Amino acid sequence: LSLRGGIGFVPVRDQMALTSLFYIATHALTTPNAALQHRVVPLRRVPKAVMSLSLRGFRSGGGEQGPSEEMQLRYRMLGVTEDATYEEITTAYESLSQKYAGQTKRLIKLSVAKDKILEERLRQRISGSLKPIVAESPFDRPLRRRQITLPPWLDGIAELPTRAELMENVLIFAGIGLLPAISRTWASSSISLGLAASLYKLYNRGLPPSEGMNMEMRPPKARPVAMTFGICLLSAAFGVAMSLLLSGTFRFISPELLIGLCTSVTFCVACTLFKVQDE
Repeated sequence: LSLRGGIGFVPVRDQMALTSLFYIATHALTTPNAALQHRVVPLRRVPKAVMSLSLRGFRSGGGEQGPSEEMQLRYRMLGVTEDATYEEITTAYESLSQKYAGQTKRLIKLSVAKDKILEERLRQRISGSLKPIVAESPFDRPLRRRQITLPPWLDGIAELPTRAELMENVLIFAGIGLLPAISRTWASSSISLGLAASLYKLYNRGLPPSEGMNMEMRPPKARPVAMTFGICLLSAAFGVAMSLLLSGTFRFISPELLIGLCTSVTFCVACTLFKVQDE
């Protein structure tokens, strides 16, 4: 057995020696140095990878951010500010729809802009980031009572009473009208007292309330005196006529009590609603 090479004939004994030397040289070349194995290599600081996500209609970063450029364009398209109310947005959309009636593409853009703005407002309201536009909610405002007004043709001869004046007249004439309930013979007295009270209160209506038992009286004037007697006498006649009409309906009430109540009601209305003095 022999190994043939570029250097000629090599015996088997030498072949084994050469093989060992080859193995040792190859192992030395492929095996790293022991000193290198224990060498500490400093690590370089690698920058952190940052992942960002961009969404349409949203701004990145913390803190309070305004609407996106796309949303601002929609506000400008409708011609409203960023803090416009719901009524202002819908009103602007309706006016622009009437202005550009027949232009389908523009109307579609306006409709999309309005819907996107309202959707953004709804999203902000749900998330709690929507700032109140008004300092006071319309639902927190106290309800306004409808005021009773008189027709124009009653100006100068009628005036709405105050609450105190109305309550005083109701109590006075209610007591006078109930006198026939005590005794039927007091029916004429009830009418007489009612007429006297209505004459006094109608003629002196507008005077400041008197203190104690002092009862002030206006100086007599022809026109106010004539108007006072005319209104009170017409009220008495109307009360008597009303009692006759109601006698068939309220049969459980005596005629004397019914006429006393009806005349007291008309007297109360006369001196509470009408006025005879110019000042």
